[in-house]
Amino acid sequence: MGLDMFLKSMPRVKGYSFEQLVKLDDKMREFDSLNSMKGIIPNVVLKNVKKVGKYITWYSISEQVAYWRKANQIHRWFVNIVQGGEDDCNPYEVTKDHVIMLLNDVKTVLGAKSKKDGISVAQEVLPTQSGFYFGNTEYDNLYYRNLEETETMLEKILRTFDFENNYLYYRSSW
Repeated sequence: MGLDMFLKSMPRVKGYSFEQLVKLDDKMREFDSLNSMKGIIPNVVLKNVKKVGKYITWYSISEQVAYWRKANQIHRWFVNIVQGGEDDCNPYEVTKDHVIMLLNDVKTVLGAKSKKDGISVAQEVLPTQSGFYFGNTEYDNLYYRNLEETETMLEKILRTFDFENNYLYYRSSW
């Protein structure tokens, strides 16, 4: 229980919007086989379906790209910048510009960490957020470790993610 946060990838399918693909992806959880989806899930989408999950499996066209647990400063950033202030656990598209902006904010805070005004920079640029099982709100080693891990994940996404052929989206659960 607590704040779980995901960046996921989903292929862009000609003729389908991000919202339509999310609805189809959510619907796939109802099916127990690819054959049972035929005639319900369009063939152009079906060709992207995979079985996912380790212990409990389901069908999906999305896959996890990044994961955080209780990194509430990162969650707050996504809610404010990507979700327009709506903290509703729904999926929201993340652009390459968003990834660059978050990475720059992370680097700004990490760069100020050892300076006299490091905490005030953190509080201004990537403030923590309290919430139901959202984790620690201190500007301590865990706060900065979350930022270091975020920096690594975002740099990898910028090096390897195909924004032209795939959607990147953020979804939280709490």
